[in-house]
Amino acid sequence: MWEYVDKELKKYLKAFKKNNNELKYRIQNIFNMGFSYDDLYKYANKQVLSQFKTRIRLFKENYTKNDYVAYIVNKWQNRTLVKNNEILQVMLLMDYAEVYDKNLDEQMNLFKRVTQEVAVITNKECKKIRPLHRMYNYEWAVIIHLLALPNNLGSTWEEHIQSAVQYNASEVYKQAVIDLRQDKLKVHDDILEKQQKREINYKPNADKDKFFGQIDNELTYLVNQERVQIFKHYGIKRVIFKAVIDDRTTEVCEEMNGKIIDIDKLVLAVNLPPLHYNCRSVIEAWSVK
Repeated sequence: MWEYVDKELKKYLKAFKKNNNELKYRIQNIFNMGFSYDDLYKYANKQVLSQFKTRIRLFKENYTKNDYVAYIVNKWQNRTLVKNNEILQVMLLMDYAEVYDKNLDEQMNLFKRVTQEVAVITNKECKKIRPLHRMYNYEWAVIIHLLALPNNLGSTWEEHIQSAVQYNASEVYKQAVIDLRQDKLKVHDDILEKQQKREINYKPNADKDKFFGQIDNELTYLVNQERVQIFKHYGIKRVIFKAVIDDRTTEVCEEMNGKIIDIDKLVLAVNLPPLHYNCRSVIEAWSVK
């Protein structure tokens, strides 16, 4: 199972890097509008304001989500007096939102493929126990439902992406202000290189590989929640906890490995994986009694 997940994650990573290159180009274009530190807190001239309003119009045509970013953009749509620093912040937010929207589509496709694979494997597993039962085929409906629920980190997947957009856009802006003040703004060399690294490692408390680790965690969450749904459909009453045993296995998963659990007594992060960040453990069908 996890070999398949790794293969799909590599496909996603390739698409993610492509989108990041587009984001780099977009941010460079923002700074090509000619921002300087002396003018940063002054009201924008007609040319900059016109570019800003055009950008908002294009954003609203392409970005239809009813969320925080759309709310912020709407606030500025009809303003006639806007400061350059406000324009800079909102434009960075719009570019991050549009690119991350592409990433979200890639992620949803990733989750769908993995969940469908889980359904196929788990159906085969259940058929051995209850061979006359019909196939369970509601995986896509289940995944949509699960992604709208808080995960073991306390946030939905869309909320996680939204927080990444806000965090990364604000970090680029703060670094830009520092470099503008020191008259050394070199977006293509300094700010973007540092920010792309921060983006990949995003976490409120800045842990390495947070963003991709979160995808791994969400996949584990979806795999096991999907399995619970399928097992209940087949009438499975008990499951067995299976950990991936290698040099990265945690003590908590190693201790749980092989334990038999009543399906109605499964508790997320206690005996239903993921038990911890980057957990790879799964549950398997055990009996119908």
